Amino acid sequence: GNAIVHVRNPLTIETDVLVEDGRISDLMGIFLPIPGLEGRVDGTLSLSGEPLNLSGEARLDLRNIDFFGERFPEGNAIGFMNDGLLSLEQLLLQRHGGAESLLARGKVSRGYALNLEIIGDGFSLERMDLLAGAKSPIRGSLLLDGTVGGTLFAPEPRGRLGLQRTRLLGEPASASLLNFDTHDGELAFAGD
Repeated sequence: GNAIVHVRNPLTIETDVLVEDGRISDLMGIFLPIPGLEGRVDGTLSLSGEPLNLSGEARLDLRNIDFFGERFPEGNAIGFMNDGLLSLEQLLLQRHGGAESLLARGKVSRGYALNLEIIGDGFSLERMDLLAGAKSPIRGSLLLDGTVGGTLFAPEPRGRLGLQRTRLLGEPASASLLNFDTHDGELAFAGD
C-alpha cells in the first residue's frame, strides 16, 4: 500500500494509509499481532493528532479469511478513533451467502481496556471447517454470545456457546449450553 506521514511541531501526526491486496497479519502486526488470523485486505486508514490522542477512521474490506481454522470468503471492518479511543463499529465475517456470520463490535479505551461484544450465528456443525472430514455423530446449529474484557494484551473472554436443533446419531437430542469465563488468565468452561 501507500503511506503518507506528516510530523509537525508541537508533535502531531497526520497519516493516511491505503492498503491494496495486503495481508491481514501484516496490517494487524503494526498494532497487535493475532495468531490464527490470516487473509487479504483492501482499505484505508487515516489518523491525525497527538500520538496518544489520535483521531481518524479505518474502512477495510476482507477476503479469504482464515480465523483459527474456519474460513470466510468475505468480511469488513469499520472503526473510528476519537482522541485516542478506538470504537470498532463492526468487524463482520460471513460465509454461505451470509447464513453464517461472526460479528465483533465495541471499544478499546485508555490503558488498552477492552469492551467488545462478539456474536456468532447460523453456524452449522456439519459445515464447520475444523470438523471437515470427521464422521461426527452430532449435527446442529452453533451460536456464540460473548464479550471480551481485560486489555488488548490480556484479553478476558466470557460468554456462552449454544448448540441447538441437535441430532445425535440421527436422533433428536436436547440443546446444550456451554458457558465460558476467564479466571486468573485461564479460560474456564462449564455447561450442560
